[in-house]
Amino acid sequence: MKTRGFFRSISESVFISRPAFRSSYSIVLLLYLISIISGCSSSDNSLYLGQVTPGMNVEVFAPGIVSTDQYKEFNCTISPDGTEFYFTRVDPSTMKFRIMCCSVTDGVLSLPQSPGFAFDCNETSPSLSIDGKRLYYASMRPRPGGTAVSGNFNNWRVTRGADGWGEAELLNPPVSLYLPVYMSFAKSGTLYFEGLAQSGIMYSEFANEVYTQPRNLPEEINYLKNVAHPAIAPDESYIIVDAYDEKNELSYLYISFRKSDGSWTKAVSLRSTIKAADSDVHAIPKLTPDGKYLFFERYEDPFESDICWISTEVLKGLASTQLNK
Repeated sequence: MKTRGFFRSISESVFISRPAFRSSYSIVLLLYLISIISGCSSSDNSLYLGQVTPGMNVEVFAPGIVSTDQYKEFNCTISPDGTEFYFTRVDPSTMKFRIMCCSVTDGVLSLPQSPGFAFDCNETSPSLSIDGKRLYYASMRPRPGGTAVSGNFNNWRVTRGADGWGEAELLNPPVSLYLPVYMSFAKSGTLYFEGLAQSGIMYSEFANEVYTQPRNLPEEINYLKNVAHPAIAPDESYIIVDAYDEKNELSYLYISFRKSDGSWTKAVSLRSTIKAADSDVHAIPKLTPDGKYLFFERYEDPFESDICWISTEVLKGLASTQLNK
C-alpha cells in the first residue's frame, strides 16, 4: 500500500531505515562547481535563485545542491528578494530534522548551511513573512527558562535585524493555541496554516499589529481528506493544498480559486494541469513571494523525493475554467 509518508503533520513523523544512499558529498560538490561555472559564464536573464527557471513542465530544483539522494528535503520558503532559500533537510541515518539555508551571491546558489538561529535539535517547517523580516518555524529547542530539549515541537519566531536574525521567541496566542505548522503569508498579512490542534486549513487576519482569532476555511477546501500544507497566493487569488486520494492511495496537490465575492471554488486536483505521472506523489506546496513559481515535493516513498518547481503560468487556464463555472 502506498502511503503519504510523514507529510500529514510533524507530530506524526515516523521513519523506516533503508540501505546506504547512492550519492556522495563529492558528487554534490562537483555539481556545485558546475553551477558556479555556469553562473559565471551565463548571460541568461531567466535565472531565479541562481537556477534556470522552469516553464510549463515540472523540474527538479537545484539538483545536487538542494535536492539530493543522500538526504530528505522538503518544505521550502523563499525571501522576497529571491536571495535566500530555506528548507527542511532530514538525515535518514540519524532521523534528525534540520532547517537549512542557501543564499544567492552573484547569481550563484550556495551550498546549504545551518542558519544562525538554529538550535541543535529537531527543527522544521520554516516560513518567511511576506516582507522577509520574520521567520516562523517549529523546534524542539528548550522553552524559555529551561535547558532541556523539548519532547514536542513548539512554534517559534525570529526577527531579522541589522546584524541578521535575532533571538528566537515563542509564538503568542491566539494562533499558537492551534499548534500551527506550514504557515503561508499573503501580502495583506493574513496567515494561512495547518493547525495540529484542530483539523483543516485555518487563517488568521493581521490587524493592529496582531493576529486575530483563527478561523477555518470553508468546506470547498476543507472537504478534502487529510487536507494539509496550505500555500496561499500572495494576492490571495487562490490557495494550493495537498490531500489524500483514497481511490489511488496517493497524495495530490489541489487548488481553490477565490471569487470576486470572497467565496472559494471547490478545490480540484492539479494532477493533469502539471502533467503528473500516475505514480507521482506530491505534497507541501509553496508559492514564491512574487507568485511566479510553485514549489512542491515529489516523492515515491518517504526517503526518495525531490523539491520541484514549475511556472504558475500553468494555472491560468484552470483559473478561467473554475471561476466561470
